[in-house]
Amino acid sequence: VFFRAGIVAKMEELRDAALTKVIIKFQCAIRCYLAQCHYKQLLGQQEAYGIIQQNVRQWTTLRLWPWYRLFTRLKPQLKGMKSNAEVEALEKKVKELEESSKNEEERRKRFEDELRMRTEQYEESRAALERERMLMEKRNQEIEELYKSLKAEAEKSEEQARKAKELEREKAKEAKEWAEKEKRLKMEAEAEAARSKQLADRLTAELKSQQEENQRLMDQKKAQEATNNELSDRLHILQEKHDRAENQRNRLQEEMEKFEDKYMAELRQKDELAKGLSCLETEIRS
Repeated sequence: VFFRAGIVAKMEELRDAALTKVIIKFQCAIRCYLAQCHYKQLLGQQEAYGIIQQNVRQWTTLRLWPWYRLFTRLKPQLKGMKSNAEVEALEKKVKELEESSKNEEERRKRFEDELRMRTEQYEESRAALERERMLMEKRNQEIEELYKSLKAEAEKSEEQARKAKELEREKAKEAKEWAEKEKRLKMEAEAEAARSKQLADRLTAELKSQQEENQRLMDQKKAQEATNNELSDRLHILQEKHDRAENQRNRLQEEMEKFEDKYMAELRQKDELAKGLSCLETEIRS
């Protein structure tokens, strides 16, 4: 498959732009998720600050109140067992939260490593495709130059063949004219011989001169036939060159088709990579 100049480069630019948009959206989703987590953490801290301040203010107000002092002394004795159970439950819940936080951190690191690996693979694939694109453009340029050269040589051969045919027609026409002229002169010579004996010698000499002229024309005809044979041989050689060039062009076209199949396979692989990234983005958002 032959593309016009600039089509392959435009396709590469469109592919790079599409992949860039996918990567940017994926990065934005990750940053949004991390920002939301950080925002929730800040909200929790802000709420904890208010609760701690409120508790400190209430404790400062009640710590000197006699009934509160009596309550603080009696409460541990009345609900000691229940407080220990609550402390243990809180400690268990804290451990679970720490374990969950640790798992979330490991999952986040795993996603970051996978994203970095996918980004490196994308950069390597893009560099490889860029090298193949440059090689394909170079091969296309070589094929176009070879095609132009072969076309010019074929046109030159056709022009030479046309001139040879015209020369052959002119030669045949000239031979016909000379044959007619020779016949007419012979008839005139016979008529003159019958008409006058005195003009016989002069006509004989003229006939001899005409025969010499005919011989010269025959020699010229032989030389022309040799030239025509040479032109025919050259035309045959040029035809063989044209056939070899056509075979070479067919081989190059087959190589281009192989490169096109490889390029389409790379595109399908990139589509699969984009789908994988989309699934990964969906999983992260969920």
